[in-house]
Amino acid sequence: MLANKKDKSAKAASPEGLSMDDFDALVTLHGLLCAFLVSVAMATQSSVTHPNMPYATFLSVTCKQQGFRNFIHEVLNETGFNFNVPVMAGVKLDLEHELLYGVQKRFPWQSPPELHHISTGRGDDTLPSLLEYEPLRIMVPLLYPVFPQEYTEAYLIKNEKAYRPQKQGSIAYVSATATSLLISGLCTNVVLYIALLVSPAKEDETGKAARAFESIALPIIYVQYFSLVIAIGCMSYAGSYVLCFNTPFAKSSLSVNYWFYSIVR
Repeated sequence: MLANKKDKSAKAASPEGLSMDDFDALVTLHGLLCAFLVSVAMATQSSVTHPNMPYATFLSVTCKQQGFRNFIHEVLNETGFNFNVPVMAGVKLDLEHELLYGVQKRFPWQSPPELHHISTGRGDDTLPSLLEYEPLRIMVPLLYPVFPQEYTEAYLIKNEKAYRPQKQGSIAYVSATATSLLISGLCTNVVLYIALLVSPAKEDETGKAARAFESIALPIIYVQYFSLVIAIGCMSYAGSYVLCFNTPFAKSSLSVNYWFYSIVR
């Protein structure tokens, strides 16, 4: 008989038509999703840190900083680097011209001696737009292996206003937001589940306690699911940046992440 009473109270519907068993399932599912996704989000957050994005950092600052391109030429020129590089049979690319004049002529808004990124407000300052210029797209994989990356880091330290993915694109902040939302959701879920266990809602035959509990807890769990969706979006956005730009084939990777790269700066 006692078991029957518990079953009736557990199945007692709230004003919204949601039973305590259904609410229990919602809380459990949310906790499982958060626990699974938080490990993925933390791995994504690690992947967008500066040490794990050397190519994307070099790509970004080379595309957007005439001052850095001048710096590349100065460093490599002292090593006797041959700037007249073959790119296919019978075809050579004059990297010296492109570094000092070519890219600057194509994108005059990158005017020296300004060292910080200047937004044109027309969308032609985004990395996808810059990578439409083929010599620039070829230049980066040719120079990245031969240019000492400690010089890239030194340049960014010396020029605090210089473009970098974590600053202008806010990639690290977006990824950290996803991790924070998932961790806070997991913590809230634990508190909510404990409150459900110690609540008299499941034992109340009248259903009043269940309705009182759900009137408070149900909006919280709805907000938690909404935060979960936002966290997944932020995590996907950060991951798409790594997939798009931390590779020599950045332009060809853009179509794979079309909905996300279109808002990456």
